[in-house]
Amino acid sequence: MDSGQQLDAVGLILLAALFSGIVGLNREQSDHPAGLRTHMFIGMATCVFTILSLYAFPGADRSRIAAYTLPGLGFIGAGAILKQRGNIHGLTTAAGIWATAGIGMTVGTGLWVLGGFVAILTWFIFVGVRHFEVRVLGTKEEDVSPRESLSGQTSQSEN
Repeated sequence: MDSGQQLDAVGLILLAALFSGIVGLNREQSDHPAGLRTHMFIGMATCVFTILSLYAFPGADRSRIAAYTLPGLGFIGAGAILKQRGNIHGLTTAAGIWATAGIGMTVGTGLWVLGGFVAILTWFIFVGVRHFEVRVLGTKEEDVSPRESLSGQTSQSEN
């Protein structure tokens, strides 16, 4: 990669972090374990791995890095899933981690408009669809922080 391509890559990595931050912001505001920084790291890292697969290994199978990145993300997503008193928590956050990886990989290939669209759509699914589930369908309860549900206490600090 020449210096111009590397500067383009820096821009893509910054965009991937920004777009992933859109997703992570919702998780952070909802007090989920995988929040803003986690999603930004995942988006940035998958973007870097995608750029590396495209430019760093001429003549190699470009799909191999992506193929090995995704199982690693499954491990991170599994860490966000908790079982408590017979209930499963964290599946939506784990799915958001996968979506964030998709955002990073998409931006890494230079398809930043598509990556931005996926980031906005993922945010809408977290926020808009949740509102629909609670208020229209009545199938979900209002958000309770995972930390609150695990400890049985609120996350507000005591003075």
